[in-house]
Amino acid sequence: MPALPVTATVTQTEGIAKASFAGLFSNNRRLTEDNKLMKFSVDEGPLKLDSDDLIDVQAKLGHCLVGYIVGKFPGLRAIRALAQSWGASFQHHVSGWLIFRFARDEDRQRILAGGPYFIFGRPLMLKNMPDCFEFKEDDICLTPVWATLPSLSLECWNPKALGKIGSRIGTPIAMDSLTRRMERVSYARILVEVDASKKLVDSVEFILPNGVTRQQPVVFEYTPKFCSECHRFGHLNDSCKGIQPPTTVAPQLQLQPLRRLPRRNCKIQNGP
Repeated sequence: MPALPVTATVTQTEGIAKASFAGLFSNNRRLTEDNKLMKFSVDEGPLKLDSDDLIDVQAKLGHCLVGYIVGKFPGLRAIRALAQSWGASFQHHVSGWLIFRFARDEDRQRILAGGPYFIFGRPLMLKNMPDCFEFKEDDICLTPVWATLPSLSLECWNPKALGKIGSRIGTPIAMDSLTRRMERVSYARILVEVDASKKLVDSVEFILPNGVTRQQPVVFEYTPKFCSECHRFGHLNDSCKGIQPPTTVAPQLQLQPLRRLPRRNCKIQNGP
């Protein structure tokens, strides 16, 4: 068995020495030439970072999706099994966000378009990792959903026209293959990232080149429930358990001071 680092601690179990979890990272803080940082002359005020100061996350980590579990976290074993079934690796951020890393962008987009996903009944919200993603709760409300455009004029089944219509709904991502090949003409389907904390768009008005105005209905295949009070998916504001019901104060009774009744001279008459 290869020698363990001198800082690693081991436990003896049935004659097999096992390195502790902390021992796996015992060399993490070792100073090497690759780890050195430079000193810069900086001015007062906010620092300005240029594009060449940043790394290319895609080149470093691959093609990434970020996801968030709605409700109780199902455990790393379940997430690891899901990532393996996708042919991806994953990392768990302390904020609760998950990073799924793919070697090919085709695999990433295939998984993104295949949703929604549920783990033990809990929704997994997925989206492409935005540039300079901060892993904040404010980013949870943005989620991709499939939207259908019933009876859309066939002349509008163009990526440019669909992109403009999708831009009124949210941020367009893609159309499905049947829409691209026009093999299902009853409706077009597009994948759009929407802000679930706001009211979703149910129709888009546009004007055709011949001057005719159309009111295009928008139907979402899955409407995410989002609570803007606790910034969580899975329920709406009116059913949020984190909101304390308003306390009703019972009206106070105004007691009037007692008044003394004037004494009256009463004569008592004896009976016969």
